[in-house]
Amino acid sequence: TGFFRLTRTPAIVNITQRDQFGRLYIRTNLGSGGVQNENPLYSFENIQRQDLRYRFLGGATLKYAPLDWLDAEGNFSIDRLNLNYKEFRNKNFRTTNSSPATNNGLIFNGAANTQSVNSSVQVTARRQLMENINARFNVRGSYEGIDLDQRQFQGNQLRVGGVDVGSNATNIQSIFSVAQATRQVSLSGNTFFDLWDRYTVDLLIREDGNSRFGKDQRYQTYGRGSAAWLMAREPWWPTSAVSQFTLRASLGSAGNTPPFAAQYETYSIGAGGTLSPVTQGNPKLKPEVATEVELGTDIELFNRYGLTVTYAKSDTRNQILPTPRSVVTGFPQAWQNAGTLQNKTWEAALTLPIITGGGDWGWTTRFNYSRNRAMVTKLNVVPFFIGTDLQGTGTLFRIEEGQRYGTFYGREFVTSCSQLPITSTVNFQSMCGGPGMPFQRNDEGYIVWVGQGNNPGMGITDNLWNAILPATQGPGNAQLSWGMSILVRDNCTSGVCPPAIRPLGHSLPDFRIGMSHTVTWRKLSVYGLVDGAFGQRAYNQGRHWSYLDFLSHDVDQAGKSLQTAKPIGYYYRVGPSDNNSGVGGFYDILGPNSRFVENASFAKLREVSASYHFGNFGPADFTASVIGRNLKTWTRYTGFDPEVGAGVTNSASGSGLINAVDAFTFPQLRTVSFVITAGF
Repeated sequence: TGFFRLTRTPAIVNITQRDQFGRLYIRTNLGSGGVQNENPLYSFENIQRQDLRYRFLGGATLKYAPLDWLDAEGNFSIDRLNLNYKEFRNKNFRTTNSSPATNNGLIFNGAANTQSVNSSVQVTARRQLMENINARFNVRGSYEGIDLDQRQFQGNQLRVGGVDVGSNATNIQSIFSVAQATRQVSLSGNTFFDLWDRYTVDLLIREDGNSRFGKDQRYQTYGRGSAAWLMAREPWWPTSAVSQFTLRASLGSAGNTPPFAAQYETYSIGAGGTLSPVTQGNPKLKPEVATEVELGTDIELFNRYGLTVTYAKSDTRNQILPTPRSVVTGFPQAWQNAGTLQNKTWEAALTLPIITGGGDWGWTTRFNYSRNRAMVTKLNVVPFFIGTDLQGTGTLFRIEEGQRYGTFYGREFVTSCSQLPITSTVNFQSMCGGPGMPFQRNDEGYIVWVGQGNNPGMGITDNLWNAILPATQGPGNAQLSWGMSILVRDNCTSGVCPPAIRPLGHSLPDFRIGMSHTVTWRKLSVYGLVDGAFGQRAYNQGRHWSYLDFLSHDVDQAGKSLQTAKPIGYYYRVGPSDNNSGVGGFYDILGPNSRFVENASFAKLREVSASYHFGNFGPADFTASVIGRNLKTWTRYTGFDPEVGAGVTNSASGSGLINAVDAFTFPQLRTVSFVITAGF
């Protein structure tokens, strides 16, 4: 555990400059939005933070084999983590705006203890039932207990400077504690048969009991069955050129447990002890159950070239999601088994050993391809939105039957004449297009209003920046400013039509590909991997924030011509705070929109490594390696790294893979490692 500060600092600012008292300047932007832009160096210099971890890992295994074909094994393990953390800000701590509570100091202390205990017992029997039939039987029972105990204190307005004990805080902001206990038991039986060295059958059944399941649904049964046919081993196999040909199939189920608090009512406690309902408990909540069918084949030619192809289809029923509740319940939401999510996946891998056999050289190439589609195929409640707890992203994804999971939703700016409305009185699409039309496409590809006989390059030369199209004449009954972006709006019969909430793309890629090479020469081995994901989008909230304070390079008009320069309102906003008038810019009050939900396709030089085997020196055998990871990224994404995701714990999806939100996310590191290994 650590901490970091998120700031937006103009490029022209010297954040190392100090005042006459030797203090770093705290505010880096004097604009009205500058209260959000503190000097990060000041925070690092004046905030005392300490995190201490103590971890204990222990385990024991006992094996007993009374017969050569029968053995038993028992395991016990414990993992305990104790975390102590504290933060101290002394009196006279400076902030970008007056904040008496913070300026008079702050104390923040806490401790969190997590313990996991696991134990299992299994008995395995291996027998040759007949001359060509080998079998394995396994029975296993397990127990898991997870406990969390956390306490936290925060107070401010210190009585005495330099003292970090809790009693020094005269104003207690919060006292927090949490205790959680999860228990799970499992019993499973497994059988495996190998028939005539070319047919295999594997069967398993498992019963799980978990305290996180609703109290009326404590147990769930899962199962798996798989079979493989090694056809190339058949006596009648026609050719030795195909040295391996295997068909395989499996059908199985697995589960996912609900969040800890999902079966309980939860409340927030306000001033004076006022209780406010947050989540309605659901004692009938079942675990998610994913049932998957997998079909595949493994082919090898001339004992050299390999091809693997796999198709999988899974249906996750009883999907656990927080859904809106009727106001009569008194709760805004409840965790429910909301519906079914279906995944269809294709995977393929091709291995080509280009140089093998004798000599000092070797060269093997491998290609990988995967494609996944996740669709909501059944929904037991009305469609709703989910998101993360990051600002402006609470309703980022829509859950709706027939909708691809992970689809971004937000406002969309008009980029095509066909997006303008046709009403009973006005056909705005017929007023859009080429030179002289009232609506035309500007140099950035957006449709803007310029007025009859004008063009988007006349704003400065013809003093048109202040021109206004009245709401009674504008699309969607919304007033427009000259040259400004236009929001796609819902159809309505009266008043200003609200901006439409439209799908803006999906966070999961259409497909992934990769290519690796391994080259060997005597004792030297070199490996390289390039992979990429294509078709996905990410919400670049960091870039979006920068439009608020005019800190983006996009807003800089230096070097632009009179024809392409834009007014400030083009990027920021003008008019009512809800932007329903249509007078405004891309900032749009941080509402996710088509400007900032960007194409995040990429290709990466994921890894390059080289190893040299020196051989024996004395009693040791030495190998030296150098490994570079994430060395180069090719992408049109404007953020630091297209592989982003907000994996917040209270998100409905809880997955950074789905929550592709770049909210000042720390990018993946480019690393170079040097390794020396010695074997004795």
